Amino acid sequence: MDGFKIRTDKKRELIIESALELFKVLSPRKVSIRDIASKAQVSVVTIYNYFGSKEGLMTEIVRFVLFQQLQLAQEITKSKVKMDEKIAKLIFTKTELLTQFHPEFIELMMNDPAMKKMIEEEFISKTYELIIEFINDGKREGIFSKEIPNEMIMKVIELYRQDMASKSSILFSGKNVNDHETILRILLYGISGYKE
Repeated sequence: MDGFKIRTDKKRELIIESALELFKVLSPRKVSIRDIASKAQVSVVTIYNYFGSKEGLMTEIVRFVLFQQLQLAQEITKSKVKMDEKIAKLIFTKTELLTQFHPEFIELMMNDPAMKKMIEEEFISKTYELIIEFINDGKREGIFSKEIPNEMIMKVIELYRQDMASKSSILFSGKNVNDHETILRILLYGISGYKE
């Protein structure tokens, strides 16, 4: 890769990361291209050259965050560690969730047909395939019961993950707020602690 390409890719990523920081705390209506340019220390023209519009930049931000999440999930599921360690990493690793954005950003994102289509095609379908492959590996290793449908296993894992990502987590409240091992054991074997 030539020097110019490396510089432009870094500049593009800097713009996305700067805008990302602003959109986490401010409504998209209150963030201007000028604000983003100032934070990224680039010209307004540079942003328009890369993204075409504020909406184009917002789409790229969503794509950037989702790509990072997918990449992290792939690294975890393809790693050579034991299945229960993979499950722990998938659940306990903090990810950059879209729900951390300002509510108006999420609302705009969910009401934009082009963005919804991009999320479905580039993220949801790939994530689904990855998780199904992961669950099937877990069934082969005897970690997941072959009798429980994949969809139900996905829902239970997501339920735990969403709780732990929440600021008002039920599992991380109380005296033993960092008892990861117990939480993982309950996820895998239920409250009876039964292990085949």
